[in-house]
Amino acid sequence: MLNKIFTIQLFILFFCEDLFPQSVVTANREVVKLAENVYMVRHKDAPDGNPQGNTTIIIGAKKVIVVDACYLPSAAREDIAFIKTLTSKPVDYLINTHWHADHQQGNTAYANAFPHITIIAHEETAKEMIAFEKKDLNRYGQGLDSLKKQIKTGKSDDGKAFTSSELADMKQLSAEEDSVETELVNYLPTYPNMTISGDINLDIGNEVVQILYLGPVHTRGDILVFLPIEKILITGDVLACPIPYFFGGGYPYTGVKVLEAINQMDFKCIVPGHGELLNDKIYLNQVIDLLKSAISLVEAEVYKEGLLGIKLENVQKAVDLSAFKKQFAKGNKDNEYYFDESIAKGLVEGCFNGMAK
Repeated sequence: MLNKIFTIQLFILFFCEDLFPQSVVTANREVVKLAENVYMVRHKDAPDGNPQGNTTIIIGAKKVIVVDACYLPSAAREDIAFIKTLTSKPVDYLINTHWHADHQQGNTAYANAFPHITIIAHEETAKEMIAFEKKDLNRYGQGLDSLKKQIKTGKSDDGKAFTSSELADMKQLSAEEDSVETELVNYLPTYPNMTISGDINLDIGNEVVQILYLGPVHTRGDILVFLPIEKILITGDVLACPIPYFFGGGYPYTGVKVLEAINQMDFKCIVPGHGELLNDKIYLNQVIDLLKSAISLVEAEVYKEGLLGIKLENVQKAVDLSAFKKQFAKGNKDNEYYFDESIAKGLVEGCFNGMAK
């Protein structure tokens, strides 16, 4: 997910999910061993509030594969240091499941550590990285400059004075964004040097790892990675939890088909793009139900009003997904905010745009 479109100030809570619902906020780095020589890394959120995508490490008899390189180069370097404690072999392949910064901005750290690395992505992912990443970085800097200007003047762009509480929050946000900006000041993007348009296999010595392209869900170039021996499926943001990622709309119509195809696969667990390991198909089926319901509700609203002249914001207001909000957010305020942005706005927009095609 490209989570630079907004920055969230959150109270960070980290509880056992047996007692509390899982939150979109991740306060601690966690390494989970999934199988012999297969590890999932969950990264703590960046100082600016942006989440960092999960990373999977696969150590084969001959080759080492890493799936997704997270957001902060420093977090990627921490992962690289961990990999070097596990094996003396270099990382041969780095796979970017999609183009968003929280899954590939660590590419450069891997390229510096392993100069002969092959970085693999779908051809659409490579196009979008080249088209958008530098622009997004520039916008981030411009947004920080604007924030500092407002703090200095004490007023918004329309001349409204901020309260002391608002200014305190803005100063905290500025310091957090400064921390990230400082880390990225000399950052140069590293793009995939191998692109694919369909499925390929990678022989790592004791296993053939499958890279699958089933169609767009979160972005145009979403790819999956499947380990057939361990039966581990790595999805990127095709599945993210506890709230699905449809910021900016996504592709719900093809997304339903992709998720239903995944549902037919024989796997033991899913490494999602964000959130904890999924050991069954319960969450997957909940997301399928959400997408089908959103599509149906948006279509009903559009057919009622007529496609010509109907405004997206009116559809977003009319479509009621509150039951799903309760199901997915489970009363967690941070999750509820994400649901409103990603689902009530984003997914509905994706369904609306899909109808117009």
